[in-house]
Amino acid sequence: YSDNTIDVVDPLSPPRNLTAVGALLDGYANCQGYTDAFYVLASMAGFYVGRMSVYTPDDLHSVNTIFLDENWYVVDVTFDDCDNEGSDYRLFNAGTDVIHEFAWHDYNMFYPLSTQSDENYYYNRYDLLYPDVNSLASDIALSFVNGEETVFRAMVLSNDNSDGFNTALYDELMKYNVTFDYTYWYSFTGQDMVYTVYFE
Repeated sequence: YSDNTIDVVDPLSPPRNLTAVGALLDGYANCQGYTDAFYVLASMAGFYVGRMSVYTPDDLHSVNTIFLDENWYVVDVTFDDCDNEGSDYRLFNAGTDVIHEFAWHDYNMFYPLSTQSDENYYYNRYDLLYPDVNSLASDIALSFVNGEETVFRAMVLSNDNSDGFNTALYDELMKYNVTFDYTYWYSFTGQDMVYTVYFE
């Protein structure tokens, strides 16, 4: 990510980091470059996509929209540019029900966004959306004991208590009398908590 913000003298000749050229050829871009790159690649792959300006608490931001199964969703590829295991893809085919950190004017929303995430949403697609930390901890422990996964990513709705999750997961693992060592990351979205758990 590179936000080399300078005044754009000629709108027809913007700095490369504001375009798909910067993202795809130079290897660095700001949110506009990320958005343009996704727009180019997704369009080439046959998807119906768009771009949309939103407000974060600190600044303007650019995201993509994508049309799937008769509904429009948000994809924020800048948000998910992360160099560690904590990348969570929370804004991948998301409806407005899980987009808490953005605001926008109606005139910026060229197509009405779906108010409800459905099976296209990343977490729904992989059954990684949980109502509470206990059910998440139970699934992770069972999957680990069965040797199915060593890295887990999930979101718990309307939760901001990371300590509660750690206690719940530890208690669940202790039921199986197995040796374990794990690290976990979490991020609070403003309403929901996103977890990544990595077993050593």
